[in-house]
Amino acid sequence: GRKQDGAKKRASSFWTAKKNQKKLLMSDAADMYIDYLINTKNSSPKTIENYQFWIWKAIEYFNDPYIEDIKLIDILQYRKDLAKRELSKKTINYYIIALRSFFKFLLKHDIDCISPEKIEIAKIPRTPVNFLTEDEISVLLTMPQRHTNDPLLRARDEVILHILYGSGLRVSELINLTPLNIDLDKGIVRCYGKGNKERIVPIGNTAIKYLKIYLEEY
Repeated sequence: GRKQDGAKKRASSFWTAKKNQKKLLMSDAADMYIDYLINTKNSSPKTIENYQFWIWKAIEYFNDPYIEDIKLIDILQYRKDLAKRELSKKTINYYIIALRSFFKFLLKHDIDCISPEKIEIAKIPRTPVNFLTEDEISVLLTMPQRHTNDPLLRARDEVILHILYGSGLRVSELINLTPLNIDLDKGIVRCYGKGNKERIVPIGNTAIKYLKIYLEEY
């Protein structure tokens, strides 16, 4: 479509400008950076989508300047204006980290720009970790028996809780499990976490027991 054609033209402009040492628009460089994430870094679709969003927000803010015209003071002002939108420091950091990665890419490809090492990331206070007591865990694990009389639903909820408790899987990893990912004999599951990276995780004997019960009911 037109959008893809425009991206191809800007990507071509990147290399033409680099070869001829001409000024390079931020949008041209951004398209090459996204292409780099897709075809070289093999980043996850979500990472690509996020970085594209954050960088294009900066392009719109700066009104698509030439790369060499962007100064460190401009980044500081951008951060200040993001804060005025009542965005959290953590969210603002995402915008800034994307820009820093973008400028690292440019320097790596011999494009003159501000030093990404000078772009600071705000320090975020660590959130205190709250732990459940042994009694609280015991109550949690017995919840399915208290809240449903349906054997299938009870077996489902029990296996969910025991796998989470016994393995440390992320919720997103758990909900994407299929029978093909589970090896009951070895007591392990094969899951795919951040960046679609494969993880092999032991789930424990208790979780295996409840998983067998669920599969029998299912």
